[in-house]
Amino acid sequence: MTETIRLLERLKIKDQYRDLEFFRDWTVHAELTRSRAGKAIIAEMDKVIHEVASTQSFAPMTAHLKGVVSLELLSDELRKVFTSNNLPTKQLDNAGWWAAFVVLYINVVHDCPLQLGDGYRLTVNHIDAAKFFAKPNHDTVIVTKWVLTKDGKEIGTILNEGYVERVTTTWTYDSAGNLLSKSESP
Repeated sequence: MTETIRLLERLKIKDQYRDLEFFRDWTVHAELTRSRAGKAIIAEMDKVIHEVASTQSFAPMTAHLKGVVSLELLSDELRKVFTSNNLPTKQLDNAGWWAAFVVLYINVVHDCPLQLGDGYRLTVNHIDAAKFFAKPNHDTVIVTKWVLTKDGKEIGTILNEGYVERVTTTWTYDSAGNLLSKSESP
């Protein structure tokens, strides 16, 4: 991951791969609190949680967020870089190799939460951190789960299929967008 970002820096095209930079940053920092891409992902998750809690629907999330949650975006970004620089993509193309990479990646990032710094909390209302969990399911299928929290308390989870599994906090708003009530379920 680091070598891939170094290549992009040398080619002066790193800005074209912000999501790949996010995935790499996640491997080298104990917490992601200053990542621009990480903040954007938390904001996307916050919006999804709010929509699910407000409408009680379990609609799929944006294609971008689904790609992040499932790690498909990581594979896609790596494939773009490798292909455009005539590097082999065998590890990305082979489901078994990719699953092995994902398991190793998960072992590196699973205790590294995405968290918002205090200044950014003003624009995100419902969550302030997301922690990533994953496990192999069968030979090549990886099941990922993101646990979303606010002030250290779990408020929901997102699964790799791109759906919110559960929301433990529900917000009710009036037509002007003012918070009327907040309720928590077990």
